[in-house]
Order: sequence, then structure tokens, then C-alpha cells
Amino acid sequence: MRLSQHVVDCRLSLQSGSGMSAFKLIVVQLFNPKYLRVLRRAYMVGSSGVRKHIAEKYRQVVATINAAFKPLSVFFISQLSGIAEGEVLAILEPIRSIVDLSSRSGLERFLDAPPESFSEEMQGVKFYHATMKEFITGNSIGGENDQVFFIKDANKYFIGLPLLRFFNKSCEQDAFGLPVILPLGDKQKWEDFSERKRHLPHHLRYTHIYLLDHLDPSQLFAQESNLQNEFNTFLTRNLVTFMHLVPLREPRKEFPDGFDELEKLEKSNLCFIGM
Repeated sequence: MRLSQHVVDCRLSLQSGSGMSAFKLIVVQLFNPKYLRVLRRAYMVGSSGVRKHIAEKYRQVVATINAAFKPLSVFFISQLSGIAEGEVLAILEPIRSIVDLSSRSGLERFLDAPPESFSEEMQGVKFYHATMKEFITGNSIGGENDQVFFIKDANKYFIGLPLLRFFNKSCEQDAFGLPVILPLGDKQKWEDFSERKRHLPHHLRYTHIYLLDHLDPSQLFAQESNLQNEFNTFLTRNLVTFMHLVPLREPRKEFPDGFDELEKLEKSNLCFIGM
């Protein structure tokens, strides 16, 4: 069926009261087969399916893009996935028709100043259309070899652990510049810190603003989990830095469910005690 006929069917469905469900069905019928063909051509080798090492990198990279609330640079995707930047690009290059690879997306770490707000966000890697996200996170289609293309991560927890590790590592490297050398009462030190906060690179701003949103509260205190161990490091070593960065969070952005104690800490300004 041609696109024009799909459009006519869509209009008739809306006029007859079928509403958005009919429209969504037509969109699915239009795009899903196309997306599947693109992915097959990009990664499959004959009838043997996707090679294991390619499948693993695809899932790491594409699941990271899918989980992000804002477009991420190739550099940041590399940091979170543990895959070299060149390999990230090699995975995405064959699907350029459905993934926007900005010429600036890999240069974000070198920018001297971040956007003033996320409404002026840098050009990162993103899907051209929301229907691609719906496709890879929806019900799988195709054969057994196609199942590798589909990702189940409705809550966007996939990058929670690597993002937490990245935050802790950034604190160890003093990437945020929190004053730690005496005298801590030096007004100039805190003015310099405030100025530095305004000019953090995009990946550091994203890490702080969305860190808690990517963490699964039900797993934070699960026994012998990697997430629990990393979260303990966050609480014992880096919580003060996190709370000092709270003003960077988007206006009126509340703490996600499960982090009530941190919200109380922010409101009571306990992190300033002893400063």
C-alpha cells in the first residue's frame, strides 16, 4: 500500500472516531518494517544473524541512546558503554538513516562553555524520529535472529550503574571543583566554585541532573549488587559534592520516587554544616 493510501486511511479512521489508536497502528505498519530492514542490512551476515560481538556492542550503544533523557555525545556514550569512540561510530554508521550523527556530537568534551540551559542543548546522537524508540522498545517482530534488536528498558535504568560510576570517578578526579582545601570559609573559593558550576561540560551537567532518575531504588540496597556497592561510595564520599550541585537541576525538577531522604537533605541544607 502506498503512503498516500495510508494517509487517506488515517483520516478516515480519525473521522470515524477510531482516534489515535488507529493512527498509531498505521504508523507502526509504516515504519516498523522499514526499521527492521535497516537493522538487518546493517548488522546481519547472511542467515547466521548478527555476530555476537557486534550484537553486544549494538545493545550497549543503542540501549544507552534509548535510555538518555537528552541527546548524548559520542564521547559520553563511549564513557558509559565502555566502548571506544571509534567503535561507537562504527556501530552507528550503518544506521545513519535512522540515527542522527551530528558532526559536533563527538566534540562535546572540548567545549569551553555548556549551553545556558537544556533548551539550547548541544547536538548529540539521537534517533531521527520517536517511532524508532517505540520500535526497539515495543513488542519484537521478525524471526529469532531479529530479537537482538529489541530492548526492554521502560524505566531508563540501563545506564544507572555506569552513570553512577562516572559521577563517582568524576568526583575522585575533582571534575566539579568542590573546595576541599582549608580554609573552607574562603569566600573567593566558593565564588570560583559557583562560576565553575555554570561552565560545566554537557556530560557533567547531565550526570548530575539525571543521575537519580536512572537509578532503580529497589536495587540500591540489594545485597551484594554492583549498584549497591557503587551507591555506598556515592553516599560516603560524594554526597556532599552532589548536594552542592543541586542548583544545577532543572527548575522545579523534583527528586524521583525513592529518594525522599535526599530531598529532605537538600531542603535542610545539611551539606553546609561545618563549612
